[in-house]
Amino acid sequence: MNDAGICARWERSPYAHIELWIGDAAEIRTKRVRKQKTDRQDAQLMLRLLLEDRFPRVWVPSWKDRNLRQLLSAPHGAGAHTPHEPAAGGGA
Repeated sequence: MNDAGICARWERSPYAHIELWIGDAAEIRTKRVRKQKTDRQDAQLMLRLLLEDRFPRVWVPSWKDRNLRQLLSAPHGAGAHTPHEPAAGGGA
């Protein structure tokens, strides 16, 4: 399934209003006071960071931005080729 299909299906779902945050694990790790790691302490730390509005997030492009990037990075035209590829019909 292409991204547009997923995006359209997601927008119609009851979960469309949910915002997903992906945390920067390396940055969260630096905010840990005790170096002994447990799942409970990690969960408490992430909750504290969220409540204090200090949760470090990783930027993820929106579906619209992803689609635009895909369009911009796609080769233009049916006969397009990259500079390192030989042109069609010109061979050895």
